[in-house]
Amino acid sequence: MPPPFLILKITLAFLAGLAAAGPLGVAADRLAARRSPSQAGSTTVEPASPTLTTLRVVTGIVFAVLAARFEPAWQLGPYLALAAVLIVLSIVDAVTHRLPNAIVWPSIAVGLVVVAVLSGLHAGVDRFAAALLGAALFAGIIGATHFTYPRGMGRGDIKLTVLLGLAIGWTQSELLAATVLVVYALIACSFLGLVHALRFGALRRPSLQVPFGPALAAGSLLVIIGGPYLVP
Repeated sequence: MPPPFLILKITLAFLAGLAAAGPLGVAADRLAARRSPSQAGSTTVEPASPTLTTLRVVTGIVFAVLAARFEPAWQLGPYLALAAVLIVLSIVDAVTHRLPNAIVWPSIAVGLVVVAVLSGLHAGVDRFAAALLGAALFAGIIGATHFTYPRGMGRGDIKLTVLLGLAIGWTQSELLAATVLVVYALIACSFLGLVHALRFGALRRPSLQVPFGPALAAGSLLVIIGGPYLVP
């Protein structure tokens, strides 16, 4: 794509992110309001949601970077939708320590259909196979971690990694490359989760519960965006 058109595309995506931030914030607030923060218990971190300005900046930057990452519209659209869903889920998880099934399960179902259809029309069966492997591998590892150490993460995190693994794997046409990216995602998510836990002093308070959803979302998006550099 010629540079002027790429700049225009990135600019429009940034503006779309600014416009989408308001509705996304409203959706997150309504979902979070269904569960009172006081119900989270004394062993959870204090709930915190971003200001509208922060949400607009973050959403605009994420949309713009994704626009630079994915050139074909049939690829960009699904990842913009994924980013919007992850932003809502991250806010809700940060406030309520829950990843609502009302968002996660439909997102997985729609994601499977979109990946299957677009793989058949454009990407090919190899991309679809890589997406399924990514979903199974990411969710399998997080699921094993949950059953080994239940306090480390919840079942909602397992369900979220099905969606994230699907999106990560779909960026590749080779199973080995998809596997490598999932490993990178695990490393990135674990690092961000540790930083988040340290921020709230989890090491000094072992009983403290810190939501892992935002780290999963951020780490996975970083790997999706950096995929071409991580797996040439």
